[in-house]
Formats: sequence, structure tokens, C-alpha cells
Amino acid sequence: MINQKIYFVGALISLIAILPFPTGFYFFTRIALCLILLFITYELYQSNIKFWILPAPLALLYNPIIPIYFHSKSLWIFINIGTAIIIMISLFLKKDEIKRLKALDEYYKYKNEQNEIEEEVLIEQKPIAANSNN
Repeated sequence: MINQKIYFVGALISLIAILPFPTGFYFFTRIALCLILLFITYELYQSNIKFWILPAPLALLYNPIIPIYFHSKSLWIFINIGTAIIIMISLFLKKDEIKRLKALDEYYKYKNEQNEIEEEVLIEQKPIAANSNN
């Protein structure tokens, strides 16, 4: 099941990081966004949604262990906006996949019910056909 709050929190953190804060806050955003983007990448990959290829390098970009510094606030603003957009697109793609799977599940349930009804009708008709031959 999809946890939408994780996606929304990730997008929100990414957008809040555009504002001027002390350095410690950006370290927190690196940790949070790296973990959230890894989670999103895993969910998309497990759902066989090829879009996972975009949040994966972003998780590397935000990793707090080997940080990448651009020393340009304006560049980070574009990266943060792009990150928020990618996170929200990931959410919509994941929701679409869930809807598609539910629709397929309902379709196959309906088909199975129809097959069972047809089998019951055929079983009921066999004795009648056998009696009419005599």
C-alpha cells in the first residue's frame, strides 16, 4: 500500500529547503530527502515503474555520507524544485499503478465469476441433453 504522507513530506521538505536556513537544517534535509528518495525509488522499482531512474540519482545527490556541494544557492533552488516535482510525479505514477492493478483484479474476479456461472449452466444442461437422446 502506498503511503502518500511520505511523498508529500518529501516534496514539502524539498520546497522548504529553498528558504534561507542555518547549515544544520540543510544537513537534516539531506538525510530526510535521501531516505525518502530511496524509499520512493524502491517502491517504484518494485512496482516495475521505470520512473525510478529519476529519484535514484537524486538520492545520491542528497546523501549525507558523501555530500555533494554546489556552493550555489540558486542551483540548489532549481534542484529542490525539480526534486519536489519528481516526488509528486512519482506519487501520481504509483497511484495510477495501484488503480490499474485494482481494475485488473476486479476484471479477473468478474471473469472468474462468469466462468463459474457458465460451468454451472453447462453442468445443468448435460443431463438434459443426455435424456433427449433416448
